[in-house]
Amino acid sequence: MMDVDVTIVGAGPAGLSCALTLGRAGRTVALLDTGAGRNRFAERSHGFLTRDGAAPADLRIAAQTELEQYKSVIRFDRPAVSASGYRGAFMVDTGGVPTTIRSRRVVIAQGVKDRLLDIPGFAENWGGTVFACPYCHGWEVRNRKLVMLGLSPLDYFHAELLTQWSPSVTLIATSTAGDASPHADLLARAGVEVVHGEPSRIAVNGKTCTAVDLADGRSVPAEAVVVHPPIDYASDVADDLGCVRLDDGAIEVSELGQTSVPGVSAAGDIARRGAAPAGMHFIARAVADGLNVGAVLNQELTFDDLHEKALV
Repeated sequence: MMDVDVTIVGAGPAGLSCALTLGRAGRTVALLDTGAGRNRFAERSHGFLTRDGAAPADLRIAAQTELEQYKSVIRFDRPAVSASGYRGAFMVDTGGVPTTIRSRRVVIAQGVKDRLLDIPGFAENWGGTVFACPYCHGWEVRNRKLVMLGLSPLDYFHAELLTQWSPSVTLIATSTAGDASPHADLLARAGVEVVHGEPSRIAVNGKTCTAVDLADGRSVPAEAVVVHPPIDYASDVADDLGCVRLDDGAIEVSELGQTSVPGVSAAGDIARRGAAPAGMHFIARAVADGLNVGAVLNQELTFDDLHEKALV
């Protein structure tokens, strides 16, 4: 068994930032890393000040290199299998060596997974000319023919937003997108063409999209495809410990990153305050979350230690 101050589940931007903050405070940290970051499919990462255009793998390597100087932070290439316990005495099972990590606090920062559409050409081009976030990848396809796959009513708004990057936007409204008529006026003003149908294939030439083929035989020209697929917020650790979830599955946290379970915090894409908008998943935000949680936990642990000394 290994004893640490904090176990961090997940080594994406939030987990790494939290580990850095705690390491610089001299806290002992077990950082559990599966290496399966959400943005690993993208060639380049954008929107992170001073690192715009960096490869996600390069960001991870740089962060891990910086952490090496803080010897109290130990990274393990394995997941958290299960967790139990209470504030001050959590047990996290890794299924490896050490099998069990005992920690005073737990941070859930394992991120989320996109559930990719099961159609040819989708997964192969995910993170390239098929992507979710125009703030992350829209500049690279500006002024091209953009197709928005409408999977929910909110995607009518997303299609309108895309016109900031290109005057040529087509929305493919699937059966799950809902009625387009309430949005017709604004879509028309934005110049968005609406096509009703079900996508059956993303046609590509090399690494470039050429069209979205529909199940009825029609083909919609496309140089890039934007889609917000369903997101999987699964976390065995969060469920084991009983963290409250929001309607979309995100772990509910306070402004300080605290979950409903005393001693358990969450940061990054998997966590959200109830009043905050869903889907605001940016590297810079995750890094800020991690720093915030790390600083809060160090304060908690410091005053816990001082309180124990006063009782001696």
